[in-house]
Amino acid sequence: MRTVARTILGLTCACLTLAGCGEQHDAVAGPKAASGSPVAAKRDTQPVGSPSMVTGAFQPYTDDARAITYVPEEIPTGARVMLLARTSTPAAPRTKNETAEKPSTDSGTPAEDSGATPGIVSTSFTFALTGLPANEDYGAHLHTRPCGPHPGDAGPHYQNVEAPEGVENDPTYTNPRNEAWLDFTTDSDGDGSAMTTVEWVPREGEANSIVIHANPTPTAAGHAGDAGQRLGCVNVAL
Repeated sequence: MRTVARTILGLTCACLTLAGCGEQHDAVAGPKAASGSPVAAKRDTQPVGSPSMVTGAFQPYTDDARAITYVPEEIPTGARVMLLARTSTPAAPRTKNETAEKPSTDSGTPAEDSGATPGIVSTSFTFALTGLPANEDYGAHLHTRPCGPHPGDAGPHYQNVEAPEGVENDPTYTNPRNEAWLDFTTDSDGDGSAMTTVEWVPREGEANSIVIHANPTPTAAGHAGDAGQRLGCVNVAL
């Protein structure tokens, strides 16, 4: 993993073509309708958009910091990070109303957009870090708000299909298809990396950071997405 992480950090232009390094959460289809067919939102797409890339060193919070450490014992000041996000662009901007108008199964439970149909829009994330404690597991997710002076300032996980008000830690919504998860494990040198592709594009202005958590991300009902203490945060505007 050391070669992967350091290559990504040192040769950022090569990240545009990376396809097989690090850990990847499979972009599998979401829940299916009663017929067994995936529920997909078909939209016209344009060519792949320009990537968003962030590189920098973790530091205590300042207004212009790209990467913030809240727990220096776990994410040391000076540890480095690279985040690359590349999207295919929808022909028209998505709105909350568009994602809210989702189909339901026979039981009345809302089904997720799966993106199983070829040509659906997508976003790919590449995440690499160096200088962390060795042989540790971390959770990491896309969050809604920018990093702030306090760990909670980044807000909740970004969700493609938003959970109804009052619904939390429900794997119907809190899962690596409806959210963007980038959990990683550091090697003996303290380097880690992860990649994932989700079959949606974040709504403009609603996805602004990646938060690093103390634990791998659980998936069980009642605990889904709760990866523990927020250790650090990386600003990225998508």
